[in-house]
Amino acid sequence: MKYPLNRVIVYFIEDPCLELEDLKHILLYSLIVSYGIRVDTTLYVYSINENLTYVFRGEELRHLHAQEKALEGFARAIFCSKKMLPGVSIFSGKHFLENLLSTELNNLEHLVFISANKSDIKLNPCEPIRQAIILPNYKTQTNSVWKHTYLRMNNIVYLKTQSPVYMITIAHYLLDVLYGGWVRRKSKIEWQKRADKEY
Repeated sequence: MKYPLNRVIVYFIEDPCLELEDLKHILLYSLIVSYGIRVDTTLYVYSINENLTYVFRGEELRHLHAQEKALEGFARAIFCSKKMLPGVSIFSGKHFLENLLSTELNNLEHLVFISANKSDIKLNPCEPIRQAIILPNYKTQTNSVWKHTYLRMNNIVYLKTQSPVYMITIAHYLLDVLYGGWVRRKSKIEWQKRADKEY
């Protein structure tokens, strides 16, 4: 199914199995909302030390729950035991991630680029946005993919925060208010939109 707005979250980490506490929160706030799964969201986690890209596709994802023990067990199975659960893929190398994102960006006419920086730019909700790219900790990367991304942005939103989890939360909130999102609860996919009178 094609959703009006697809969200891609890219997160870089050195060794995921040694940083499960951080990754639990990244998984939780990237893919779960109100006891449901964000089916319009894909999370890419690139492990620098392992040179592996972990892909979590919300539309196909199963067995991910917000409860602390369940979340830890899910993260440990993926990042430590390398288990292949529904909606989860593991690819060798960063080139997979770079090529995939580069292809996506080149084929899109309008997208939202959300990152942490020093300034804020209002986003125009009237434009036909197709994709949201969220890079909560991109500052550690200097890859040309991101430089190329900056050159062709139609909409850019900069969030002043050093917390990846807080940034992902706010990014989702902004997109939910402006465009709505697709969530799967109990095998049923529903569209929902936040109402924010103060926005």
